[in-house]
Amino acid sequence: MIVLMARYRVEDLDRFLTVFKGFEATRRDHGATGHRLLGSPLEDPKRVVALIEFGSRKEAEAFAVSAAREAALDQAGVLERVDEILEDVAP
Repeated sequence: MIVLMARYRVEDLDRFLTVFKGFEATRRDHGATGHRLLGSPLEDPKRVVALIEFGSRKEAEAFAVSAAREAALDQAGVLERVDEILEDVAP
C-alpha cells in the first residue's frame, strides 16, 4: 500500500473538512482507495494530517501535483502543506 501523507495548516477546520469531503470522487478518480484525517483540535485546530491510500506510487505522485488538487486546496483554505509519499516496509 502507498500512502500520501499530507500535513496541512488551514484557515478554518470546518471549511477544510467540507471541501475535503466534497473532493472524494476526484480523489477516487485519481486512484485513491481510502483515507484518514487526523488532528489535535484542542492543541492546534488549524493542523490536519491526511493519510490518503493509493494502489501505486505513480497514482499518488500524479495526484499530489494534480491541478484538481491544487484548486481544492485553495478552496479549502490551506495555508501550508507538506507532502510525503510512504509505503509499507513490513507485512
